[in-house]
Amino acid sequence: MHIISAIATGKPQIFFVQIWTFQIKYLSLYIIYLYILEMTHLLKRLSLNMKKSNLSIASRLFTRNVGHPNSFAWYFFCLVICCSVTVLSGSGNFAFGQAESAKSNAQNSKEDLEERIYMVVEKQPEFPGGEQAKKKFFSRNLVTPKNAPKMKGRVFLSFVVNKDGSLQDVTVLKSLQAAYDQEALRVVLSMPKWNPGMQSGRALRVKYTQPVEFR
Repeated sequence: MHIISAIATGKPQIFFVQIWTFQIKYLSLYIIYLYILEMTHLLKRLSLNMKKSNLSIASRLFTRNVGHPNSFAWYFFCLVICCSVTVLSGSGNFAFGQAESAKSNAQNSKEDLEERIYMVVEKQPEFPGGEQAKKKFFSRNLVTPKNAPKMKGRVFLSFVVNKDGSLQDVTVLKSLQAAYDQEALRVVLSMPKWNPGMQSGRALRVKYTQPVEFR
């Protein structure tokens, strides 16, 4: 499963490290099998000939045909080598996986910071042209709702200024009257893109509160 996921995510380094570790582990198991087999045969033969031999079982085991492919000593040597390589491969795989995990976490953390909605930044979002341009926009577009009682006051709206300057999640924070609330929402939703909020020269998503005054 890990090998398939490594290929699917386009990380061939992880794929080859896992293949190498996989092969070494199974080679070690095969060597252990041969080791046990040879040891069993030797112990049987040695138990029958113990009375005729002056050497201990341990001495016979490690001096019998050392270097011969079928000898106990040869299998023991191969087993030690394979186990050592397995440990080293596992350590390398673990270290590589830790590095990849740290890199992935850093990237995710950066993405989270960029998508987070901020309340205060170094440079707050701004209507294109500044406050004076925004006042002119409201005076040209805001009208008193028809069939509604004449009222004076302010509707407070909240919205998010995205990194591209578009407005999102426009909601009423403080209501004046239903018809006036709808008129304030209509005008704000018709606004052009704002200049986004900035922090350390980077555009961020910022929550903004806008009062809309009816006179």
